[in-house]
Amino acid sequence: MDGRGAGNHSEDRGLALLWASMLLGPLAWGLNLEVGYAAVKWACNRDRPFVLTLISAATLAVTCAAAWIGWACLAKLRGAADDAGGTTADRSYFMAVVAIGLNVLLALEIATSAVSHFILSPCE
Repeated sequence: MDGRGAGNHSEDRGLALLWASMLLGPLAWGLNLEVGYAAVKWACNRDRPFVLTLISAATLAVTCAAAWIGWACLAKLRGAADDAGGTTADRSYFMAVVAIGLNVLLALEIATSAVSHFILSPCE
């Protein structure tokens, strides 16, 4: 394999997409926790608890977008990677798989915390 074409993720754009997929989900999850926690007092004082759900929805959207980016990278690398693990395409394939799994788990966590806003009111 000559390293050119769809499987080449050693280029700047491919690596940036892989790292974006890997880092956007944890960043969104952290923002959901921190911004959501900081906004509780403000949202409850102004009788706007839906703001907390909007924060969760926005961070869930970012996490799903990060998983989609990982899926797109995985699709491009599918034909170029093999189980030997000695090339950049193999390592990029593994990174895309890990990014998808991480983002799916974080999306489930964000969705679970958003559902809790409906079951237990954050303002009580």
